[in-house]
Amino acid sequence: MSIEMTDATMGIWFCNIDRGDWMAAVDRTPEGGAVINYRFRHYVDDKVFDSDDVKNWYKVAAKDYKETMEVTKKLAQMISKTFGYKYHELLRGNLSTDDYAALLIHQEWAHTQTVAKWET
Repeated sequence: MSIEMTDATMGIWFCNIDRGDWMAAVDRTPEGGAVINYRFRHYVDDKVFDSDDVKNWYKVAAKDYKETMEVTKKLAQMISKTFGYKYHELLRGNLSTDDYAALLIHQEWAHTQTVAKWET
């Protein structure tokens, strides 16, 4: 499982933790709600992809999009304060999916790869 960017993805947050990291994405639903996909990753090796790192995934559905964005930012801030690392926030605003993806791949904390549809 991974965090996938879609036309509905409106925000992505990232924060290092001790010997790992935390990442979240908020997708807006057509009904005005949101879905948060987030994970904690605990490093066991130095590989970025195809790693044996332990990942714990979570998915939360919420009724209020705006409140979900605020809560996710507060969660990032809390994790940042707890572990003493800076958090990163990448908000989509009015960007197209392609422009948002282009912005994401230039983030120092982002490890991205393009996968053919038949590989997913």
